Amino acid sequence: MGGTSLVLGALAFSACGSGDEQPASTAAASQPIFPDSPEIEVPPVPPPKELVIKDLKKGRGPAVPPISNQTKVTIVALYKAVDYETKETFEERWDPHNPYETEFDSSLDDAWEQGLPGMKVGGRRELIVPADMSFHEIPLIYVIELLRVEEVGNQGQGQGAGETQGEPQAQVTKPRRTLALSEAEIAPLPKLTIARQSGPPPRQMKVIDLREGTGAAVKKWDAVRVQYFQVLYPEVQTHSRTGLFGPHTFPLVGTIKGWQMALPGMRVGGRRELILPPNLKFASWRPSWGYTPYVSIYVIDLIGVEPPTDPYGDRAALKKKSLGT
Repeated sequence: MGGTSLVLGALAFSACGSGDEQPASTAAASQPIFPDSPEIEVPPVPPPKELVIKDLKKGRGPAVPPISNQTKVTIVALYKAVDYETKETFEERWDPHNPYETEFDSSLDDAWEQGLPGMKVGGRRELIVPADMSFHEIPLIYVIELLRVEEVGNQGQGQGAGETQGEPQAQVTKPRRTLALSEAEIAPLPKLTIARQSGPPPRQMKVIDLREGTGAAVKKWDAVRVQYFQVLYPEVQTHSRTGLFGPHTFPLVGTIKGWQMALPGMRVGGRRELILPPNLKFASWRPSWGYTPYVSIYVIDLIGVEPPTDPYGDRAALKKKSLGT
């Protein structure tokens, strides 16, 4: 079975790889210590037609600037999204040890582009997003906790959350670095192993960084070059498995929905484990089929990033042919 077909298009069961039995995974995501994941209540009214912005807590640190060709910034945040119609958690990155990090530019959802400017570090903001403003094309409610705003390439000193002396200045971060690993860097990477799992699978997407990368961060319109391994959850309830697909290169928006949600912000050289519920991989999955047999686990090495040659022209074309549903 070809590795690419496991990510692009309708995915099938696989029974690939081998490996010695190992103890249950100890690479579980760290438990959040601050702040707590929020409870999001959906109003008993139809979703709005326009973006609704509400500050739940005012920040006191640097503010997110409007998107500009002159000022490039990275934001670091925690967020949780609830499906407005089903009232279920749709997406969550609320672990302070593994926050969401991205460059604040036009590659983000329209709702984030319009809803974050002016928000200050230390603040918490709610966005009620109509379907036509969401990359996922469904109405969502986001709660976002802003941890840092970092100006790319600025040599001045910045401030963290809660610092208010003088005018808030963006924190310093390094510019994008390595776009791809060399063959010599790829060769010694450890084997891709998915450890034995115990208990029922999670009901939400789980993202675990097994190794932090130091290269360029993925944006949602980039093409990614990866080597990876994947199994369905029941395959690792008895013993671990080891295997390898790739390397393969493809536009991120041409992959399954779980990859589109979980890979932005990952840096070249990193290794990330994803546990995906069925609705983030199998486009036609229905609850009547059962849950556990359709939960997928991936371990992914990001070995390269290829930004679009024409971000604005490519953006429409890539979204049109996206296979992630």
